[in-house]
Amino acid sequence: MRRKDLDILKFIGIICIILAHVSPPDLLFQIRNFDVILLLIVSAILYFLKNDNSSYFNYFKKRIKTILIPTYIFFILFFTIFYFLKPTFFNMHSIYDYLLKISDIYRLKNFDYLWIVRIYLIMALLLPLIKKMLNKIGFNTTLFITILLYIFYEILCEKKVFDNYFLYRWFAYIIPCILLIVISYWIKNASNIKLFSFSIINIIIYNFILGHYYLKYFKFLDTNIAKKPFRIYYLSYALGVSTLLILIFRNKKLQNKLHTKFVEFVSRNSFTIYLWHIFFLYIVFIYLNDINWFCKFIYIFSSSILITYIQNETIRYLNKKN
Repeated sequence: MRRKDLDILKFIGIICIILAHVSPPDLLFQIRNFDVILLLIVSAILYFLKNDNSSYFNYFKKRIKTILIPTYIFFILFFTIFYFLKPTFFNMHSIYDYLLKISDIYRLKNFDYLWIVRIYLIMALLLPLIKKMLNKIGFNTTLFITILLYIFYEILCEKKVFDNYFLYRWFAYIIPCILLIVISYWIKNASNIKLFSFSIINIIIYNFILGHYYLKYFKFLDTNIAKKPFRIYYLSYALGVSTLLILIFRNKKLQNKLHTKFVEFVSRNSFTIYLWHIFFLYIVFIYLNDINWFCKFIYIFSSSILITYIQNETIRYLNKKN
């Protein structure tokens, strides 16, 4: 049985991510800047709810099949189509770099939309290990160790350790992802009062840092400056909003009103929709770049859902034939 609240949260998350890529007004861009963290929390909660006891190798193999392989297939198709549509849009060296080194995707000029795939893979690597740790030494001890690790991580960020390309690529997101996994484990069973308190604490931290930056630079800085890698300024805002949304959608009446077949479809296929949105985003960049940001969003979102539906029905038809 599906969790209606988690379906709704994934629906909100994917809408906000697509919205970010069409360059909405600055205020709206900042408001929606909780989306990645929300989706990561939901994915971790789903993992804990499934109580998957398969071996580490089998679990990671499943995640490779659901994340990495579809990504490669999609981008072989993507680059093939754009090679004929716009031969000069990507040079062959860029395509070669991408297909051989998916973890370097953010290095392609104007092409960092698969940064989130790397984060999902890091989460997949860490989830079974943190689960074992939680079972072995308990939540409180795990949380204490994680907080110490995160303080150390913030010091490393201040020292600009992750400005080094190798360290950024392989290590920058490990500790923040561990923190998110431990928090997700706690959120799964936390009472409404605790969730609300946690949300308020994070929003207070965010506002304190926002004020600090304003006094220092005489302008409000959006949390994107602390997103790659995840810093406390970005995390405090994203965690504050995400936990508030999780709390709001615990309401059964609200779930029943908002959870439709459409919401469930988008939730089930959120990763596929995300991949297809990149294709339509580049169609917009090449042919429709002068249209209003909201029109871009409607076009990309609806087209991504439509082609995902067609893809699913085609696969279903071929499976029946075979």
